[in-house]
Amino acid sequence: MAALEILSELLRRYGRLMNAQHKELLETCLKYLTTTQKRAINCLAFLVSVVPENTFLAFMKEFIKHFSEDSKDDHAKTYIMCFGVLSQSVGHRVGRFLETIMPLIEKHCGGKTKDCDLRDSCFTAFTAVAVNCPKEVTPFLGSMLELCMTYAKWDPLFDEMDGDVNMEEEGEDAGDEAEAEEEEEEEEEEDDAAIDDMAYKVRKGAIRAMAAIFTAHPEMLVKYAESALKGLIARVSEPVEDVRLDVLSTCTAMLKAKSALVVPADAEKVTAQLKGLISQIVSGITRILKRKKSVKPKPLAVALLTELITALPGSFGDNVGTVLPAVTDALSDAKASFTLKIGALTFLRLLFTSHTPEKIQAHVAAIFPHMIKTIADPFNRISAEALQLAVAFVYVIRPANSTFDFKPYVEQLYAAALKQAQAPSADQEVKEYAIECLGVMLAVVGDALKQQADCIKLIVNHLSREHARAAVVKVLPIILRSNLKLDLSPFLNEILQELSSFLKKNDRPLQEASLVALNEVVIVYGNAKAMPPMVPVVVGELASFVTSRSTDLYLVHLAFTVCYTIVQQQGATAVSAAQEKLLPQTYKLIHTAVVQGVALESLMRLYGELVVVNAKGLGYSQLLEQLLAITKGCTNKQVLHLVGECVGVVCTKCPPKAAASVVDQFVKEAKSAGGDAARQQTALICLGNIGSHADLSSYELHLMLFSLFESGSPDVKQAAAFALGNVALGNMNKNLPLILGQMQSAGKQIQRLLLVSLRECMTQAKGDTIAPHVDTIMKLLVSHCDSEDIPTRDNVSECVGKLIQISPEVIVPRVVEAFSSRSSSKRGTMVAAVKYALADNLPAVDVALAPHVAGVFEQLKFASEDKAKTLFVRERALLALKSLAAQKPLLIRDVVTQYLPLVFAETIPKQEYITIVELGLIKVTVDDALNARKDAFEILSFFLKNLFDRIDVPTFVRHIAPGIVDVYDIRLAVHAMLLHIANVAPAPLLEASDLLIPNLLLCGKLEAAGKRPEEADRNEEMQQSTFNVIYVLSKCPNAESFPKLQELIELLSKDKDVGEKFKKASKE
Repeated sequence: MAALEILSELLRRYGRLMNAQHKELLETCLKYLTTTQKRAINCLAFLVSVVPENTFLAFMKEFIKHFSEDSKDDHAKTYIMCFGVLSQSVGHRVGRFLETIMPLIEKHCGGKTKDCDLRDSCFTAFTAVAVNCPKEVTPFLGSMLELCMTYAKWDPLFDEMDGDVNMEEEGEDAGDEAEAEEEEEEEEEEDDAAIDDMAYKVRKGAIRAMAAIFTAHPEMLVKYAESALKGLIARVSEPVEDVRLDVLSTCTAMLKAKSALVVPADAEKVTAQLKGLISQIVSGITRILKRKKSVKPKPLAVALLTELITALPGSFGDNVGTVLPAVTDALSDAKASFTLKIGALTFLRLLFTSHTPEKIQAHVAAIFPHMIKTIADPFNRISAEALQLAVAFVYVIRPANSTFDFKPYVEQLYAAALKQAQAPSADQEVKEYAIECLGVMLAVVGDALKQQADCIKLIVNHLSREHARAAVVKVLPIILRSNLKLDLSPFLNEILQELSSFLKKNDRPLQEASLVALNEVVIVYGNAKAMPPMVPVVVGELASFVTSRSTDLYLVHLAFTVCYTIVQQQGATAVSAAQEKLLPQTYKLIHTAVVQGVALESLMRLYGELVVVNAKGLGYSQLLEQLLAITKGCTNKQVLHLVGECVGVVCTKCPPKAAASVVDQFVKEAKSAGGDAARQQTALICLGNIGSHADLSSYELHLMLFSLFESGSPDVKQAAAFALGNVALGNMNKNLPLILGQMQSAGKQIQRLLLVSLRECMTQAKGDTIAPHVDTIMKLLVSHCDSEDIPTRDNVSECVGKLIQISPEVIVPRVVEAFSSRSSSKRGTMVAAVKYALADNLPAVDVALAPHVAGVFEQLKFASEDKAKTLFVRERALLALKSLAAQKPLLIRDVVTQYLPLVFAETIPKQEYITIVELGLIKVTVDDALNARKDAFEILSFFLKNLFDRIDVPTFVRHIAPGIVDVYDIRLAVHAMLLHIANVAPAPLLEASDLLIPNLLLCGKLEAAGKRPEEADRNEEMQQSTFNVIYVLSKCPNAESFPKLQELIELLSKDKDVGEKFKKASKE
């Protein structure tokens, strides 16, 4: 026995170095397995993780032979225990033997044996394989759960196998106090009697196995959620307290597992089952909470309630009246633990916020004293949670249009919150929640508050206090939006100054909240007498903020929104400050092409409001002049389009005559033959943006634009095509047929430009304006699929994607038909359309595409004698798959395992696409298939995140390992995937570590010296990323059993050049 203990430690440390003795050691451990159980099992657990595959297979065959031939219960128990430990150690290796071993375990579990330890070992093994062999165990999950549910209520001392009768009898009142008292009196006797009842170990093991199965395989909830929960709730009167605790923990685990369901239909089915059981669950938990002598189960009971209300918000219905008194009594119990109090307060808060106030108001009188008491609790976390509950309580006692008498609660709650807000020794979190509570009280019940003025002053004063300012800024918009119209005008200057100053702080959440609060202040008090003097101050701070935060577009959007509101409220008074301080910064943003998305929308709205105000010195003409000045000497197309969008908004807001004058000027500049091509391009882009907002059909612009398709400047041609498509938006009924008619008769070069126009028109137009022309457009698009120009094919793909969104039932079959076309161009163009069809997340598109996603994968098999054609089809298929994997993983869930090898094949560099180009003395390697390979790795990354349960980890790691020495972007992607796998499946990752280590070492030894600065920075970043992966590998369970990994860590630690960087990874 001592020898086995020593051997166990040797194997743990040096198991891989003892390869010559592996076979002999396995035979020895197996020989002593039935006599020195635990020690032999420990040795085997370490051995199987290091032995070669052929040795492991031979051992498992011998192990199964011994297990199946040995009929003794004691020996069977040992073999089952051993198998459970083996599956924990190397679940990915033993999974293939489940088909043979699981029937043996189930036979012993469901047999007539009276050995409780044997059955307990069976359920322990179930737990291990459910977690560690997730794919291989799938065929046995149903039978395992059936056994678990049967033995969760097994009690050989009684003949009843149908659970606790008291819980199943109809009409029983589970909250009856007399019954609860009677149970308390019997409880101690039950626990004493249970000591001799070893069957509780079987029930405990069965219940724990259920928790493991549902956690690892949430899809089993669809079939078993109702029956399993019914059986578990029936065991809340279990005689043994430890088993009662497991009952509650398992119920909670099942509810948590619901959130892991990835198929919406499955989640809906489970939700329906749970809703039907709410009354039974609440009834059972109420009984537990009313047992005064049973303390340990109460926190778990409240945690179960919390999980239930999280999974099914607003579903308690009439059960609110049952559960509230029970939770309140548990909260008020003198023996209530810290965990119970926190849990009860959290549950009450969730109950208050997820149910209608009318259902709760009848119970507030009973809850209120306990809430006030816990607000003053010496434990900060309890006090903070109670204050959060108080905020929800305020909304409950005075909802909109309610006649409930809330006044008796106001003063006492105010005093409790005020005490915590002013307490010098209170925790910062408590102070913040106290201030939030006071602010919400002001907003909701402030008219009933005698100290209303004092409360307002207190909150405003806390704006200047660092520990409380975040809470005040958060609650200030709530006060300002209040229907009570509270008067904050005496403090307006102070509020504006403080909020503006917060924009200088290096605290993003505070800056965001301050901008939101500033906007609300301006909305409410924009016309106040104290506002005009503060406008230059606020606008100046906004201008500085936009300059310093130019890359944080959401904050820039909020800043522009505040300025828009100021201009809207103050009119010409605000324009001078905006013109002097803010507008120059906006022009810089446009010139750098940084602004986009919501920030651009807010900026255009601001420009439009400035035009509406039409202040002296900044009318539409001055604004247009300043915007167009940005384009002088500018060749950046993105900047030109940004200016064009802003010009379009300005023209739509100015008077009609002025707008007509501007259009005339742009038309004149666009027609100027032989003029400045850059100026022509700018005029065309501006015309297009104006036309997308207004009907310019009276100008007959299409004639001029068609003529410009013959221009000698490619940029002018593209701008004319852009303008034509956008101008068509102003009057689709007239302009779209013109474009379609011209496409049918024009030459190929003109058709390509018209296709750009059609794309611009279709991607922005409403579906109902295009629907009548779907068939005509589709025929035209199909005719351009074979274009030699790849950008033209990409335009076709985008247009077809839009058509799929408009009429999926008509277009999808035609697209799918093209998947089998002999033309590679047509195949690739149509498969790429899938990417654009998914862009707007339309359910009808998902339904139409779902049966055909396998066809997208099939395009990866396409091969042609022309390697360029092969690459085109595969590239477009990978783009479509990337969109599917990222946005719609459920659509490909059922076929991903089948087609994963095709994606793996695309990660391998293909020599036929690699060429070496000599540029003087420099040789440059060009890989035409590099983008496709990057897309393949990105797809695998999405598979890993969204479809992990469909992936075989060892195979996956084996195929991505070569990517560690690929190009920079691919290396980083592989590192990210390895870190993800290390978090969710470390054991199989360690098994493949021998494949990873040489490549990781190569990356870790990259030399930065002597390279270009940008290359040195990339190498340094790559090194650090590599060290992060190595460090995470070293922290995986059982990592010390892998000598090569340990040698790598030791080598890096001793290396003077990289040692510090590796230590940095460990600190991070």
